[in-house]
Amino acid sequence: MAACLTRQDVPYLREQGHLWGNAILQRGHGSVEDWTTLADAVGAAAARQTMSMARGDGAVHDALKPMPLLFCHELVRSPAVRAAKVRAMRHLAPDYR
Repeated sequence: MAACLTRQDVPYLREQGHLWGNAILQRGHGSVEDWTTLADAVGAAAARQTMSMARGDGAVHDALKPMPLLFCHELVRSPAVRAAKVRAMRHLAPDYR
């Protein structure tokens, strides 16, 4: 999720993504490269997926608005990112024992 947030247009979400990612790296085990591989998979998936959009509670003809949190939620559950997470977990497992 953090890797996805760092790629958003909204500065607050981007900052939160960087802070979250830093916390993961500081508290996590394994090398930075192990985590970077997962972040790269998220970036590649984000480039292929369109932004989630929705209308507000107003009229049906209201403009669609981007939903970056839903986008990231759906992205991290995509098959490609899930597969990358499984690979990362297998690779990092010895560091967590």
